Amino acid sequence: MALHSTLEKAFEGKQLLNWAVFEEPGVIETVAGPVFQIFVNICDEWELSVPQRLKLLGGIIGESTYHNWKSGKSIKMNVALLERISLILGIYKALNLIFVNEGKSHEWLAAMNDDAVFASMSPVHFMLQGPVENLYRTRRYLDAWRGIK
Repeated sequence: MALHSTLEKAFEGKQLLNWAVFEEPGVIETVAGPVFQIFVNICDEWELSVPQRLKLLGGIIGESTYHNWKSGKSIKMNVALLERISLILGIYKALNLIFVNEGKSHEWLAAMNDDAVFASMSPVHFMLQGPVENLYRTRRYLDAWRGIK
């Protein structure tokens, strides 16, 4: 299955991600490199440090693995990493749909937020706390803001 059609199939439907697509043999290996590069690009745009990037990934990989993958070495991604990166991609997409001005989305990410979801933290600080649930909550918050059910 080609990368483009695999990703389209994984993101179709009303759920956040169709995980059944990734149970097919070889699919994770097919998408790992491009998906990781998307993650790196988003983190570059958000100006996150390497330790922050590793926190977003839940501490599943270490710094040397991160740098090896970034330099193009073989990526052995698992479903937990793919889940986190897919949530970050959804958050990024939602921010770009809500805020036409890229600077405004960066301001929103960094600003203290009194909404109950973020517990008086900035959204990026909230996401960096570790549990994947924080990424889900941020994604759902932005989807609700956009009016998606």
